[in-house]
Amino acid sequence: MTVSQKIWRTLLAATAFFFLMASYYAIQPTHSSILLAHIDARYFHLFYLLNGVVTLGGVFLYNHCVSLFSRTHFIRLVFAVIIGLLILFWGIFSFLLPMRNQVFAALDTTDTGWWRMFTWDTFINLVVIIYHLFIRTYILFFTAMFWSFNHEQHHWKEAKWLYPYIFLGGQIGVIVASYWAKLLSKKIGSYQLAWLCMGGLVVFWIFIEILKYFDPEYHQNPQKKLPQTGISKDVGIFRTNRYALYLALLVIFATYAVGLCDYQYKMLLRAQIPDRDDQTQFLASNNIIMGYANIALSIILVPLLLNILGPALSILIFPLAILATAACFIMGMDIYTAAWFAITVSSLNYTLYQVGKELFYLPTDSITKYKVKAFCDIFGYRLGDVLGWGTISVYLFFQGGIALIFMPELCYLLIALTSLWITTLAKTDTQYQQHIQRNT
Repeated sequence: MTVSQKIWRTLLAATAFFFLMASYYAIQPTHSSILLAHIDARYFHLFYLLNGVVTLGGVFLYNHCVSLFSRTHFIRLVFAVIIGLLILFWGIFSFLLPMRNQVFAALDTTDTGWWRMFTWDTFINLVVIIYHLFIRTYILFFTAMFWSFNHEQHHWKEAKWLYPYIFLGGQIGVIVASYWAKLLSKKIGSYQLAWLCMGGLVVFWIFIEILKYFDPEYHQNPQKKLPQTGISKDVGIFRTNRYALYLALLVIFATYAVGLCDYQYKMLLRAQIPDRDDQTQFLASNNIIMGYANIALSIILVPLLLNILGPALSILIFPLAILATAACFIMGMDIYTAAWFAITVSSLNYTLYQVGKELFYLPTDSITKYKVKAFCDIFGYRLGDVLGWGTISVYLFFQGGIALIFMPELCYLLIALTSLWITTLAKTDTQYQQHIQRNT
């Protein structure tokens, strides 16, 4: 492949990632706002546990479909299912909600039988729960599929330079879509944002179809499928393949640590800026700073660090920043100082960590790139969330349900957890170097 072809491939991939992230962030605010309108906030922690169960089942289904269909048919199947479900949810929220007094009226007044349990509120609450889980999960599948697709097209050497610019496309998509969602939500209504999301997904799919033609393997075997393995073998990979296990632990520890750090930050925010509108404005300002920081890092710093230090040492900056944040929480700091730590941690997460983590998959086989990556990026993230919220729930239980402004015990746990994370990162790098040597 010539240099100009590689540049075009990177531009197309960056544009595709732009539309993927833009489509998600156009609709992302709706799943929380709709959930808040119908479900008691006291039960929110249960949704993290339910999310983990649903995601695990989704991973096994995803891996089964990867083996059942060729890559071309698999991509088209995923798009058809996701867009079909978005249309279904849009129809329910747009047409059934306004018909509340007519629909199920007879069922609500039924005297006997199991129909008595099936009221309008039961139905709509169930739909809201499914919608919430769907929105939180589908982007993980699309993102895993997108990067598995890219890993088959890029060599590990060129990816150090090119991947940051693909991630940059996604970061710009987040900023643009967040702005349009904020602008349009009041003009057209939150439910209509589903069409903005579907439009972005259709454009994303078109770019994926174009990118296939840059893959030499696609021309040789367009109907290639991965071997059928089954659930037991999919799980067994992590017993027999140390590299797969370390990749999974890397994601779990990182998500676990970030969740604990974010919770401490939000408690400090709630204590020092009590007004909800002021909190929203404060966080929005932080997100704007973070967005521009992500762009600057992706253009300049990330490609240089990845080429000079490699993925492991570049990622190491991220857990070190978490350690520094935890230490400052223990010593005590105000929300404005904590905000700069939060911006730094978030920027490193969305740039150095995410790009470096993807580079670990490049010198591996197709099973690792698709099935192991799906397990790590989809279930691993949710498992980290579950562990984080589970730890916080246990901590609050022993505190009598009272959330303190500073929680030193959680910070000490965060330091210990980050130390395990750094150890796992070192072991992952050892395995990565061995895979690189085999491929050279």
